[in-house]
Amino acid sequence: MSSFTESSQRSTGKSRRVGILLAVLVFAVVMKLMPYLLTALGVRFELFGDVYPWSFTPLLAVGLFCGYVLRSLRVAVAVMLGFLLVGDLGVWALTGELTWAFYAMQPLNYLCLLMTVPMGHWLRTGSAQPSTKSAGGYGLSLFTGLVACVLFYVITNFASWASMPEYTKDLSGLATCYTLAIPFFRNMLLGTAFYTAILLSPVMLRVLFPASELEGELAMERETSR
Repeated sequence: MSSFTESSQRSTGKSRRVGILLAVLVFAVVMKLMPYLLTALGVRFELFGDVYPWSFTPLLAVGLFCGYVLRSLRVAVAVMLGFLLVGDLGVWALTGELTWAFYAMQPLNYLCLLMTVPMGHWLRTGSAQPSTKSAGGYGLSLFTGLVACVLFYVITNFASWASMPEYTKDLSGLATCYTLAIPFFRNMLLGTAFYTAILLSPVMLRVLFPASELEGELAMERETSR
């Protein structure tokens, strides 16, 4: 195959991946803003009640997807951070409540969400990569998403317990904090599993990285890392 043909294939593949990633990011922002959009349109429900499936979110799966799709880990982290900021700026714009968009725990939430990016990057470039499109690799992708979800639950709720005065600073208060967060954790677990199953499915990965392009991509990444 000529170098021109290889270069053309890489360019086409990159454009395809960027287009799909942008579509995923736009969808995720819309999903994040949906309850606020509905409220702005006059749909009446309690914003933080039980009607809307809070925490059934694609955020963790999108972080994995960014890390998998983009060759540069730094670029992937920057894209994910920009996406998070756009979503929260949208919440502020729709509600007029700055503290709903940016609050004391937000930096930690961002950090926990951003940690999914290197996890997704590892799925693409690490020892798991050759089997990512197989049943075993698909299972590993789902498992990685669930690990990210558990880490988010453990870290953020420990920080809530440590910083919020309504929880007693003992094991009872810690247990109360984790127990009250279980409904949100359940929804996040289901959402992460659902969206990871789609975004890192063998079908999606074959669209993103056809066999004719994958080896060239990996060879280039190995050369770059030397």
